[in-house]
Amino acid sequence: MGTDGALRDQDILELVPGSAPAGLGGCRACGGHLDQCDYDVTVFDGRGPDEYRGPVRVSHAELGDMRPESAVHYVGMRVLRDDAWELSTALSALKSGPVLSAYARSCAVEASMCCTRSESSGGWRSAMWAKAAALHAVGALMAAAGKRPSPTHGLAALRGSSWNSVRAELGLERASPTLLVRMRESVIGISESVGAGLLPERVRAKQEAMSPSPAACYLYLASLAWRLLPGGAGDEMERLARVAMDLDAASPGSAGRLRRACARMLGAQSSF
Repeated sequence: MGTDGALRDQDILELVPGSAPAGLGGCRACGGHLDQCDYDVTVFDGRGPDEYRGPVRVSHAELGDMRPESAVHYVGMRVLRDDAWELSTALSALKSGPVLSAYARSCAVEASMCCTRSESSGGWRSAMWAKAAALHAVGALMAAAGKRPSPTHGLAALRGSSWNSVRAELGLERASPTLLVRMRESVIGISESVGAGLLPERVRAKQEAMSPSPAACYLYLASLAWRLLPGGAGDEMERLARVAMDLDAASPGSAGRLRRACARMLGAQSSF
């Protein structure tokens, strides 16, 4: 461990054993991180669910998969292990601008699909898919503004009418200290229910560190909940999902309004 308490590359690799290529992405590789931020490590050993090993979040991927939704997480990546230079070669071919532009469009399309799921669902699931659409729309707007997808960082840099409409549907103005604590504890509950291995004390520490920026904290917690929820979350997750993603505040017609915002993003005059 470094003198500032940060993990060195060899410390990270001790938590990620094996021989598959591995790289460190996100804010820990590019700078601007909080002390409480995870170390986002991708191991190129095939597909699988994310795992949390102490402060390290391990994602699994295939090296040949360079779709925008995958490649965007490799921009600025620092190689940790790459015996055959396969990862270094793949990263050298990535260009930030085209990757972010393609990711922005991919997110807008995904948001539109979530709107369809919302409109064809009932009850709390309809609200869940609408909130997921808003989260994907935020990812699209961040990427279109040249920002890597990061609920923790870059939120304040977003401006413009499309962002304002998405912000309203997302519900960031509701980010009170009491609500954020309730969301945090429900996120921890989801993690424990699915056995993700996310350390509760790290979630609590990060939420507290982000308290001066409640809107960014709200986005972080809602995004984390969505990432942890199993596909097609069952009724047993309803109580936790409602609070973790602040679903009870959903307004009628949200999916339709988000669909129109996404259509504007994807329109001929879009910067995408």
